[in-house]
Amino acid sequence: MGDALKSNIQKNLEIHNITVAELERRAGLKSSAVRNILDGRSKNPNIETLRAIAQEFNQNIDELTKPDDALAESPALNVNQYGFDHLLFMKAYNELLNKAKQHDIQISIDEMLEYIKQVYEYSIECDLKVIDERFVKYILRKKIQDS
Repeated sequence: MGDALKSNIQKNLEIHNITVAELERRAGLKSSAVRNILDGRSKNPNIETLRAIAQEFNQNIDELTKPDDALAESPALNVNQYGFDHLLFMKAYNELLNKAKQHDIQISIDEMLEYIKQVYEYSIECDLKVIDERFVKYILRKKIQDS
């Protein structure tokens, strides 16, 4: 469980664009709980800790602790056979969702899908591995102005 758990936590931190400290705070854990798992000091975390972390990532404990395929560790496999980078897509979704929540912006599902597509395509065109927060803010500002 150790390496798989560490890998899955790190991957989810990146996808959800949050820090270890923010995960610990949101999950209601001690300030060192997740850091100890990632640093290998906590090799067998208790079920409550695992449940709290999994819930923050909208997963169950099995999903959080299951090992990835050896191939899934390769960054090249973030892009599937059709050229779709699912991790970048999820980053676009999470960034848009977080910014919309922060600014109390109501977005329909159709608008959200369109915005995700725009942010994702912009990131691909600019050869970015991360989401440009400025572009996300631009899209949301445009939404407010158009309303």
